Amino acid sequence: MVIEKSINRQKFLAEKFRTFYVSKFKKECNLSDIEYREFGFFYWEPSKFVRHLRFINIENLAKHIISKVPKHIYSSAARYEVPNAPNMKLKSLIDCELIFDLDVDHIPTPCKKDHDKWVCKQCGTTGTGMAPKTCPAKKCESHSFEEMSWECEKCMEIAKSEIFSIIEEFLSNDFGLNPKTDLFIVFSGRRGYHIHIENEIYRKLDSNARREIVDYIMGKGLVPSYHGFSLKSGNKPNKFETGWRGRMTRFVIKFLKESSPNELLKILTRRVNIINVKKDLVAQLNSRNPSWSYPNIGEQTWVNLINAAIEKYGAKVDQPVTIDLHRLIRLPGSLHGKTGFLVKKMSYNELEKFDPFSHAQVFEGSIRIHVHTAPQFRIGNENFGPFKDQKIELPMSAAIYLLCKGVANLL
Repeated sequence: MVIEKSINRQKFLAEKFRTFYVSKFKKECNLSDIEYREFGFFYWEPSKFVRHLRFINIENLAKHIISKVPKHIYSSAARYEVPNAPNMKLKSLIDCELIFDLDVDHIPTPCKKDHDKWVCKQCGTTGTGMAPKTCPAKKCESHSFEEMSWECEKCMEIAKSEIFSIIEEFLSNDFGLNPKTDLFIVFSGRRGYHIHIENEIYRKLDSNARREIVDYIMGKGLVPSYHGFSLKSGNKPNKFETGWRGRMTRFVIKFLKESSPNELLKILTRRVNIINVKKDLVAQLNSRNPSWSYPNIGEQTWVNLINAAIEKYGAKVDQPVTIDLHRLIRLPGSLHGKTGFLVKKMSYNELEKFDPFSHAQVFEGSIRIHVHTAPQFRIGNENFGPFKDQKIELPMSAAIYLLCKGVANLL
């Protein structure tokens, strides 16, 4: 019975996806240089992934999608002379977009404890929030977890603010890119965003150069002394400067303001009064000529404080996505098989007002379903749930969201 319900759910979702692809895919896709891209598809049934496919134009691609109705659709960030060659060496790489992938899964947002759950695959221990690296149960050292994650407005606002930070703080200020002309953004259809840079200079970069860029914006391996921080220096960093000199100062100020006394005690000596030191250091670092000195705080403690601030506030991008020249990434104009949301391409100017719970919804009508369990969520202007073993009629986008999550069945 469970298998039958799963099959019926998949058939229903595939038909709804097909309806969208027939009517709206070509309008939403907006992918350049289709004939030079490699495509990959993950199918509903049988459950398998196929890549190394090529299509000569949007009509050819749409015909395949409508015929097969994949659960997930991907295209290469790279352009190839022979995109359908069976291995990478034979494809003959032309160039590759520079892409930054930010997923809220990798950010420890406070709201995760309210809507995300995990189960240890080895011993069955459960918990809320992000899964731990190692199971906390006694005598269980498993690193494998089943996770159920949900999208919420707080998560998505944090993801959006991180994207703005990457673009404005790094790509614009440090790399001189024009956000309005040199890049576009894609909502992944679930819990994150991709920044695509099509500027020809960046297309030609090899993996090592891309690694250097992503390490730079993450602050990975940053050595404070190389940026002028030393208690002996006569020109210490201040928050008004450009580059990492100003940035690490601003990050430390933010870290001091937002961290709890217990967090700060892990870094600062216990011989200082945490309340006073927070106030005094913030006031000092807000000046144009901070001394970066304080009684009982040595240079190594300052370095530890800088590193902790960079770890907390540095860009949270998925490094392999940026580095890998042969990466497949979600196709704009496709639907995400785990949410039913549209993978939406937008300009920098459109990002501010973009609301995935409204602007990435494509289904109309309503349907009655059986919901096993779900936290509260929003679709459009309406909140739904929480649900527990409930039969209910829902707008189609809300129902498809739950069906894609696998927490509901058709009646």
